[in-house]
Amino acid sequence: MEVSPAEDSVLTTAAGETSARLWSLDGTPLLEFKGHDAGVSQASFSPDGKRVVTASRDKTARVWDLEGHTLSILRGHRGALTSAVFSPDGRRILTASWDGTARTWLADTGELLELAERRTIRDFTSLELARYADLLELPGREAWELVNRLQSELLLKDQVIAHLEGAHDLDERVRETALRMARSLKDLPAKNYNESAWRVVRSPGASAETYAGALKLAEAACELEPDNAGIQNTLAAALYRNGRFEDASKALTRSMGLDESGRQRAGDLAVLAMARFRLGQPEEAQEALAEARALQSQEGNAELDRLLREAGDLLGASDTEEKR
Repeated sequence: MEVSPAEDSVLTTAAGETSARLWSLDGTPLLEFKGHDAGVSQASFSPDGKRVVTASRDKTARVWDLEGHTLSILRGHRGALTSAVFSPDGRRILTASWDGTARTWLADTGELLELAERRTIRDFTSLELARYADLLELPGREAWELVNRLQSELLLKDQVIAHLEGAHDLDERVRETALRMARSLKDLPAKNYNESAWRVVRSPGASAETYAGALKLAEAACELEPDNAGIQNTLAAALYRNGRFEDASKALTRSMGLDESGRQRAGDLAVLAMARFRLGQPEEAQEALAEARALQSQEGNAELDRLLREAGDLLGASDTEEKR
């Protein structure tokens, strides 16, 4: 039996029972901590009285809040646990077991994630983050699935964090755990997003869904490197493939302004010609296409040739006709 630090409740365990119980001082039952698979040998309050740790013959200790939710499960002992207590500052837990060992654990799993992030000199893998989630038990698994889904949808770490910070309809334990995980994510380099997007948008004929996904990638790359001319070019092509011709035209103007070397001007102009044609500006479109073709011999490559053929077909002027 243990009295809470506030001296308003009592923790008890009973031989053979797989749970611990919380009682008021007048003997009214308040809560049962259920989840162990074998008898509970000890239950202890944290120094602030807001958490409880239980030791069990199922070889684990569990940390609970005062609503009966499991905050974490401490696994690793090879024998039944005889005791589990918090350190005086509440930051660690000491367990002892019939396996002949005693262990200390971080009481807050968030500290474990932060410690791992500080000591890891490379990016976390998905598998490693999933393992951290498993340490957090059910809230962790749910949180990891949420973070994984948001990252696939939003791509960037800051956007995932911002979404979670505003998601007050989530279970608070899940949200806080997901935020800890999200803060441990690493963004891919902008060039990775850009190259993946360009492989899609450089050619016509893909599905609307595929082009929408490529636009998300291009926008992520642009968010990371907004003044990169090549990335602006990819963004413009992605906007064009998604039918956003006015936005594509603006992005191309920005791309050409950033391209001091002029190396990608012909490609910019080819897409600009198509965007202007779609906007009902045939004369401006022809001017852009003519300038792009004039630069073709200087910048010629297979991708540029394909873009110029596509633009020529759209504007009704093939390469052959232009040469005549």
